[in-house]
Amino acid sequence: MEFCVNDNYEFAGCPQCRGMLFQQPVFAQATEHLRNQVSLPRLAPAPMDPTQLKVDRFCPTCGSKLETHAFCGAGNAVIDTCSSCGVIFLDAGELTKLVRAPGK
Repeated sequence: MEFCVNDNYEFAGCPQCRGMLFQQPVFAQATEHLRNQVSLPRLAPAPMDPTQLKVDRFCPTCGSKLETHAFCGAGNAVIDTCSSCGVIFLDAGELTKLVRAPGK
């Protein structure tokens, strides 16, 4: 994971898988900011692939098993959270799904 600073938000990104790691408060702020600022057309969320909910992943920060669940707030995305250190991991493309989803 490489640490990145993008405007006001700090996050880590993996150049191999293109996944992103956020602290939970930063994830919420960055997602809201992007949804308000980015002028991409809103798209209806595609159906979620249920097999993504069965993937075992481990936190790159502390090594604990990540909790994988559906995030249907702004769009159908699968996110991984770590209850031990409070981070959220998004696969490549998941942030775009959330930003481009219709509604709030």
